[in-house]
Amino acid sequence: MTFAGADKDGANLVSILLPCSERPYAVETRAIPSVLAQTHRDWELIVVSDTENNARMRAAVARFDDPRITYVEVPRSGDGVRRGSPTARARALNLGQRLATGTALFLLDEDSEYLPHHLEASRQAMSAASADLVAGPVTVSDPNTGGGLAVDAAGALQTVPASVAFAARWQDVDFPEDTDFPGDADGQPERAKWTAMRDAGAHVVELTAPGIVSHGDDATGRVRVSMPSLPETARLHELVDAIAYTRQLSNHGPINAKLETGLAEYIGARHVITAASGDTALGMALIYAASRSDDRDEVVLPSYTFPSTVNCVVRAGLTPVFCDIEPENLCASAATMAPLVTERTLALVPVLAHGAPCEIDGIQDLADESGALLITDAAAALGATVGGRKVGTFGDMEMFSLSSTKVLTAGEGGFLSLGDDDTLARLREIGRYGLDGSFSCVAPGVNGRLAEWSAGLALAGIDRLDEWLVARRRTATHYEQGLADLEHLRVIPHHVADRIGTAKDVVLVVESPALRDELAERLLRNRIETRPYFRPVHVMSPFKHLVRAPLEVTDQLADRMLSLPITNEIPESTTQHVIDVLRFELEDLVARSSLRA
Repeated sequence: MTFAGADKDGANLVSILLPCSERPYAVETRAIPSVLAQTHRDWELIVVSDTENNARMRAAVARFDDPRITYVEVPRSGDGVRRGSPTARARALNLGQRLATGTALFLLDEDSEYLPHHLEASRQAMSAASADLVAGPVTVSDPNTGGGLAVDAAGALQTVPASVAFAARWQDVDFPEDTDFPGDADGQPERAKWTAMRDAGAHVVELTAPGIVSHGDDATGRVRVSMPSLPETARLHELVDAIAYTRQLSNHGPINAKLETGLAEYIGARHVITAASGDTALGMALIYAASRSDDRDEVVLPSYTFPSTVNCVVRAGLTPVFCDIEPENLCASAATMAPLVTERTLALVPVLAHGAPCEIDGIQDLADESGALLITDAAAALGATVGGRKVGTFGDMEMFSLSSTKVLTAGEGGFLSLGDDDTLARLREIGRYGLDGSFSCVAPGVNGRLAEWSAGLALAGIDRLDEWLVARRRTATHYEQGLADLEHLRVIPHHVADRIGTAKDVVLVVESPALRDELAERLLRNRIETRPYFRPVHVMSPFKHLVRAPLEVTDQLADRMLSLPITNEIPESTTQHVIDVLRFELEDLVARSSLRA
């Protein structure tokens, strides 16, 4: 199918080839608008669609109603060529260049934008030097930081096809459609054509001023669902030098000691003990709990958690007892835990899902009444508060993770906060293989040591923790407000009453598992990562036999959760892009579902 173009002739006419795969939103909001904004107005745009659903791309292009735009679809040959493959892209480019009538041909892709002067500057350079091929510098945008990487013309010629224009006299040189590309083509049909042109004596001119903004490719242009923040390099170097000076890399060295002090002061806890991971820290707490009682061996905890929580219970020789969660915050409460508490209950382990505090006071009352320990899995909740009081100062012990997905990271690490001196001494023994001061093993233990390098990474970041939390909460609020009016999903709020979470994740509850999966797939096509956090543990094969009571809310939410990109540094423009794409794709999915019904 082709939209009728205008009569196009003359020495000033240039042709733009835009091969499309599966991102109509990018074509509609980035690529085509950048062509319409060009200072050189004598152009034709040939949009070549090769998608699973050409109707969506056709509709996106038709909205512009510009006679200079031609839309055509690649015929489906049934030969098994995968859409999006180099061969499919070459076919689209060849179809486009056969239709081109300009004196020069420019390339554009779905995730690139021309700067307003691009056509004019490239055309003038080609004419002045009688060039066959023109390439210019490119700015590659990083959606995760808002920064940009400058790529010079030589590099752009190899990596960013949209930076290149070639004279119409080379129009008959096809983009190779087989997979036997020249050695330097790296599987790219565009580079293969440039190689063939150079081998045939083509004259290449390189521009000095950027004319393109590229939003990357499938590898470099993804909006990441999570990304660690690193402290200032100078501060990190200071700590590395200090570690190198002492030559103490582990065994609770001076950097670990400073980290424990810094974390305790930040939280307001009496004690902090670091560990090799959050998993290790929680395991140490449960080994300690198991050693306190012979007639209590059950741990009540939500099924809606990461498997690590349950694994720690099992490794300590204890029995997990799964409770339900509250739909508003995805956390356990006293009401969901109480029916499962018996005389065998050793500990209550609420999980602060996604960094959101639970109703901890009620759970503390339940622990006091039942004689159970309160050990909180606060892996993602460093910096969260309840009534102005920081998480880490409640219950008997609270575990935090310092993994690379957390607001503050050690690369890998974790810690426990607690208030009892004797418990601290026992935990240090447990984390030292169960050894006492004379190197005699007095109890079962683990290797709980956090390496000094990892401790240094976390210590260097503590001063920025509040700054990062402010940024994440601002991003979470942006998502919550930007998606609040949608009928087919809801956003779990990070701030409810006097409970303020860390916004470690931004979590959607989608109307159905099928819609969740389709939405995640659509977002990934737009280079937006998501994650299905959490998959309830009680549906996993190692733990199915442990279910004692119905988990109605957990079961209702299973397979409907979807976490959106959020980091300490994600720009507001990227958050808005995710919101806009999500709304665009959700509207289409819902409309198609209605049509099917």
